Amino acid sequence: MNEQAECNEAGKKVLSKFFDPYLLELLRNPVVLEIRNVCMTVVFWDVSNFSRLCNKLNRDEEAITGFLREYFIEAAKVIYRHRGILDKSIGDGKFSICLQSI
Repeated sequence: MNEQAECNEAGKKVLSKFFDPYLLELLRNPVVLEIRNVCMTVVFWDVSNFSRLCNKLNRDEEAITGFLREYFIEAAKVIYRHRGILDKSIGDGKFSICLQSI
């Protein structure tokens, strides 16, 4: 592997820690950098009454962590099914962008 290819691989590895995989794939296409109008959907959602849920679970960290893990997995599936980009996870909230209307 030449030096340029090694540098590119190292850069991809670093960027993959901070960016959604779908977004990284999009950025490989130079057409993405062109200015254009697109229809997009911005979505933010969180768990309704999450604090109350935590209290009902008696602040059982294992149960809460398991619930959040399952919720995050299902949320990511919905986002990726609609070719969305998972932009942020904020507590129990998710922020995503879909480049096509859903």
